[in-house]
Amino acid sequence: ICQSDKHLTALHPDSAQQTTPISPSHKEPQRATAAHQEPVVSVNCITVRDDTPTPRICRLICLAKVYPDRCPEEAVKMYVILDPQSTRTLAKSAFFDLFDVHKEDVNFKISTCTAQRSTAGRKAAGLCIGSLDGSSRFLLLPVLEWDELPNDHSHIATPEVASNIPHLKHLAHEIPALDPEAKILLLLGLDAPKALAHIEIVQGPDGPPFAFKSHLG
Repeated sequence: ICQSDKHLTALHPDSAQQTTPISPSHKEPQRATAAHQEPVVSVNCITVRDDTPTPRICRLICLAKVYPDRCPEEAVKMYVILDPQSTRTLAKSAFFDLFDVHKEDVNFKISTCTAQRSTAGRKAAGLCIGSLDGSSRFLLLPVLEWDELPNDHSHIATPEVASNIPHLKHLAHEIPALDPEAKILLLLGLDAPKALAHIEIVQGPDGPPFAFKSHLG
């Protein structure tokens, strides 16, 4: 559920984290050396912190299942950020320890609104993501490790939030209850277009807040 009528972005201001440029003296740990040019990954992680009262803002976050290809019995439930302004799918470090799939160390560049910097991390291939009800399933392209994804559960839409909005209350039963055991571990970027696609948009007579329905929920 989004409180803005200006854009369709998953990453709204997050009061729990603050992104700052990396000092030139900071040295990233190098996991691997690369003879070719490092790929650049663009991420729209913007954070704003002030004392101005604002309505509750919910990111585009779904509760979904991730598992190795052809092994749905090994599925792990997690929250997934849908971010059409990020160019690649990214995951927190804990994500890579959950699955026994092919991984390799890679170097790449992260470009945010404030800075671009080189970093290193793991790349995992051979993973699938699916909706909780099993109606949708997508094979993910290789996932890159980036441990700075937003991690604020207060920005996850819940049935209670929808039930208090007149034009969205009929959708409350379709939104999973908040799962305190599920972590925000994955961000889906433009390399997962089917998962990002909006199959339904519900808005009020005067605009926001909106509700977006994707293949994942």
